[in-house]
Amino acid sequence: MGQLFGVTIRSQCVLEIDLVDAFWKALQHAPYGANELEAFDFTAHSNLQFRDPRDAHFFSESEFEDIYSELKFTTVLSDGTSHVDLLPTGAASNRHVTFDERWQYARLATRARLDEASLGVHAIRRGLYSIVPRAALRLLTCRSWRNACVERRESI
Repeated sequence: MGQLFGVTIRSQCVLEIDLVDAFWKALQHAPYGANELEAFDFTAHSNLQFRDPRDAHFFSESEFEDIYSELKFTTVLSDGTSHVDLLPTGAASNRHVTFDERWQYARLATRARLDEASLGVHAIRRGLYSIVPRAALRLLTCRSWRNACVERRESI
Protein backbone atom coordinates (compact mmCIF):
# COMPACT_ATOMS: atom_id res chain seq x y z
CA MET A 1 0.00 0.00 0.00
CA GLY A 2 2.82 2.39 0.85
CA GLN A 3 4.57 1.70 -2.42
CA LEU A 4 1.30 2.31 -4.26
CA PHE A 5 1.00 5.68 -2.52
CA GLY A 6 4.61 6.44 -3.46
CA VAL A 7 4.11 5.58 -7.13
CA THR A 8 0.99 7.74 -7.16
CA ILE A 9 2.90 10.70 -5.75
CA ARG A 10 5.85 10.29 -8.14
CA SER A 11 3.70 9.83 -11.23
CA GLN A 12 1.24 12.58 -10.23
CA CYS A 13 -1.64 10.20 -10.81
CA VAL A 14 -4.93 10.35 -8.98
CA LEU A 15 -5.58 7.59 -6.51
CA GLU A 16 -9.19 7.95 -5.47
CA ILE A 17 -9.09 6.68 -1.95
CA ASP A 18 -10.79 8.30 1.00
CA LEU A 19 -8.81 7.89 4.21
CA VAL A 20 -9.42 9.70 7.48
CA ASP A 21 -7.10 12.51 8.51
CA ALA A 22 -5.88 10.40 11.44
CA PHE A 23 -4.33 7.96 8.95
CA TRP A 24 -2.39 10.71 7.15
CA LYS A 25 -1.32 12.24 10.44
CA ALA A 26 -0.12 8.88 11.74
CA LEU A 27 1.70 8.27 8.47
CA GLN A 28 3.59 11.54 8.87
CA HIS A 29 4.09 11.32 12.65
CA ALA A 30 1.93 14.45 13.00
CA PRO A 31 0.11 15.05 16.27
CA TYR A 32 -3.55 14.15 16.41
CA GLY A 33 -6.22 14.56 19.00
CA ALA A 34 -9.46 13.15 20.30
CA ASN A 35 -11.49 14.52 17.40
CA GLU A 36 -9.68 12.20 14.99
CA LEU A 37 -11.49 9.27 16.60
CA GLU A 38 -14.80 10.80 15.57
CA ALA A 39 -13.92 10.42 11.87
CA PHE A 40 -13.75 6.64 11.97
CA ASP A 41 -15.73 5.66 15.07
CA PHE A 42 -18.40 8.22 15.84
CA THR A 43 -20.06 6.02 18.47
CA ALA A 44 -16.88 5.52 20.49
CA HIS A 45 -16.10 9.24 20.26
CA SER A 46 -19.63 10.13 21.39
CA ASN A 47 -19.51 7.72 24.32
CA LEU A 48 -16.26 9.26 25.51
CA GLN A 49 -17.89 12.70 25.72
CA PHE A 50 -19.98 11.52 28.71
CA ARG A 51 -23.00 13.51 27.53
CA ASP A 52 -26.67 12.68 27.37
CA PRO A 53 -27.49 12.11 23.67
CA ARG A 54 -30.98 13.58 24.12
CA ASP A 55 -29.97 17.08 25.18
CA ALA A 56 -26.13 17.00 25.20
CA HIS A 57 -25.72 17.89 28.88
CA PHE A 58 -22.73 16.40 30.66
CA PHE A 59 -23.68 13.57 32.96
CA SER A 60 -23.71 14.43 36.65
CA GLU A 61 -21.78 12.24 39.02
CA SER A 62 -24.88 10.22 39.94
CA GLU A 63 -25.88 9.83 36.26
CA PHE A 64 -22.34 8.75 35.41
CA GLU A 65 -22.33 6.15 38.16
CA ASP A 66 -25.70 4.78 37.00
CA ILE A 67 -24.84 4.66 33.29
CA TYR A 68 -21.17 3.70 33.49
CA SER A 69 -21.24 1.48 36.58
CA GLU A 70 -19.56 -1.37 34.67
CA LEU A 71 -16.93 0.80 32.91
CA LYS A 72 -13.40 -0.44 33.59
CA PHE A 73 -9.99 0.75 32.43
CA THR A 74 -10.13 -1.31 29.23
CA THR A 75 -11.38 -0.57 25.74
CA VAL A 76 -12.52 -2.65 22.80
CA LEU A 77 -10.61 -2.23 19.54
CA SER A 78 -12.03 -1.91 16.03
CA ASP A 79 -12.38 -5.66 15.55
CA GLY A 80 -15.06 -5.64 18.24
CA THR A 81 -13.48 -8.45 20.25
CA SER A 82 -9.96 -7.43 21.29
CA HIS A 83 -9.74 -5.71 24.67
CA VAL A 84 -6.81 -3.55 25.71
CA ASP A 85 -5.84 -2.67 29.27
CA LEU A 86 -5.42 1.08 29.53
CA LEU A 87 -3.34 1.06 32.70
CA PRO A 88 0.18 -0.33 32.92
CA THR A 89 -0.50 -2.17 36.16
CA GLY A 90 -2.27 -5.06 34.45
CA ALA A 91 -5.20 -4.76 36.84
CA ALA A 92 -7.13 -2.48 34.49
CA SER A 93 -9.73 -5.09 33.67
CA ASN A 94 -10.75 -5.18 37.34
CA ARG A 95 -10.61 -1.44 38.11
CA HIS A 96 -13.79 0.59 37.66
CA VAL A 97 -13.62 4.11 36.27
CA THR A 98 -14.79 6.72 38.76
CA PHE A 99 -16.46 10.00 37.90
CA ASP A 100 -13.23 11.88 38.71
CA GLU A 101 -11.22 9.55 36.44
CA ARG A 102 -13.57 9.74 33.42
CA TRP A 103 -11.46 12.21 31.42
CA GLN A 104 -8.29 10.20 32.09
CA TYR A 105 -10.16 7.13 30.82
CA ALA A 106 -11.35 9.05 27.72
CA ARG A 107 -7.78 10.14 26.90
CA LEU A 108 -6.38 6.63 27.37
CA ALA A 109 -9.17 4.95 25.38
CA THR A 110 -8.84 7.48 22.54
CA ARG A 111 -5.06 7.01 22.41
CA ALA A 112 -5.45 3.21 22.35
CA ARG A 113 -7.95 3.40 19.49
CA LEU A 114 -5.86 5.87 17.48
CA ASP A 115 -2.70 3.81 17.97
CA GLU A 116 -4.20 0.38 17.31
CA ALA A 117 -3.12 0.37 13.65
CA SER A 118 0.43 1.57 14.34
CA LEU A 119 2.07 -1.63 13.01
CA GLY A 120 0.15 -1.37 9.74
CA VAL A 121 0.88 2.35 9.42
CA HIS A 122 4.57 1.64 10.04
CA ALA A 123 4.59 -0.95 7.22
CA ILE A 124 2.83 1.47 4.85
CA ARG A 125 5.27 4.22 5.80
CA ARG A 126 8.22 1.90 5.10
CA GLY A 127 6.81 1.12 1.63
CA LEU A 128 6.16 4.77 0.92
CA TYR A 129 9.71 5.73 1.96
CA SER A 130 11.06 3.13 -0.45
CA ILE A 131 9.60 5.19 -3.32
CA VAL A 132 9.50 8.79 -2.03
CA PRO A 133 12.22 10.33 0.14
CA ARG A 134 11.12 10.98 3.70
CA ALA A 135 12.16 14.64 3.49
CA ALA A 136 9.87 15.22 0.49
CA LEU A 137 6.90 13.89 2.41
CA ARG A 138 7.33 16.52 5.10
CA LEU A 139 5.96 18.99 2.56
CA LEU A 140 2.66 17.12 2.37
CA THR A 141 -0.06 17.37 4.97
CA CYS A 142 -3.31 15.45 4.97
CA ARG A 143 -5.00 18.63 3.73
CA SER A 144 -2.49 19.36 0.96
CA TRP A 145 -2.63 15.74 -0.18
CA ARG A 146 -6.44 15.85 -0.31
CA ASN A 147 -6.46 19.24 -2.08
CA ALA A 148 -3.97 18.02 -4.70
CA CYS A 149 -6.12 14.98 -5.43
CA VAL A 150 -9.27 17.10 -5.76
CA GLU A 151 -7.56 19.64 -8.06
CA ARG A 152 -6.22 16.84 -10.30
CA ARG A 153 -9.65 15.18 -10.47
CA GLU A 154 -11.30 18.45 -11.52
CA SER A 155 -8.73 19.06 -14.24
CA ILE A 156 -9.20 15.63 -15.79
